[in-house]
Amino acid sequence: MMLVSTLPIENKWLRDYAPSEAGTLPDADITLPECRVDPSATIDGWITGVRDVEDAFVRLARPFQLALQRLECERPHVMEQAFDLVSQGGRFRVVDTDLEQADRDWIETELNRDGELARLADAFNRQVVRTYETDHGTRNESGDLLARTGFLADGGAAIDYAGLHGSVDESVKLRSLLRDVNDARLPWWMKESSRYQLGGRLVQSYIVGEITQYVVRPDGSGEVQTTRGSILREDLWA
Repeated sequence: MMLVSTLPIENKWLRDYAPSEAGTLPDADITLPECRVDPSATIDGWITGVRDVEDAFVRLARPFQLALQRLECERPHVMEQAFDLVSQGGRFRVVDTDLEQADRDWIETELNRDGELARLADAFNRQVVRTYETDHGTRNESGDLLARTGFLADGGAAIDYAGLHGSVDESVKLRSLLRDVNDARLPWWMKESSRYQLGGRLVQSYIVGEITQYVVRPDGSGEVQTTRGSILREDLWA
């Protein structure tokens, strides 16, 4: 049996600062915080983010593919060389190549000639940042972001893309990403006409975050290790 004392409590904190029935402190203008996290709204927010980055890649991929094909027809000896493309400062830039400077300049000039194509590439990078860094986290029932969080991955690892806004323009290799999307095996539920949507997930291979994982040593002890890298997550919800 639990005995409850009815003697007066002389604890000063309880006397002066104990919460009232209304949930406020009587001698201070403070309202106790409520738990406002809504799991459904949190998942809905992530699904919306995934769709937004998928849509951003679809808008870019179709004209980007056509532009590259046109350049391949005009100068096949240049386009068959190894190189990649990134979007920096709203313009395409050739990277990862031994191409002559004149050939690099030609590719960049041709792709940046269409300001709309360069704008779509920049918009895709900005959406990648929103989906994977700034807008991912817990939400309340109104859908408002309460706290930004990282992502869970297989094997108990987690990855946090904090700071992605400063590295996305260099790390997202657009020509390679387009090739990955074209070569990928479609999930059983996806139609060929929706292939470009894969860019919203496959871009994870090109964005770098802080990976935290518990590692067990040979002697049975363990430690938490943190590294920088990329994780291609298969799940949708974490």
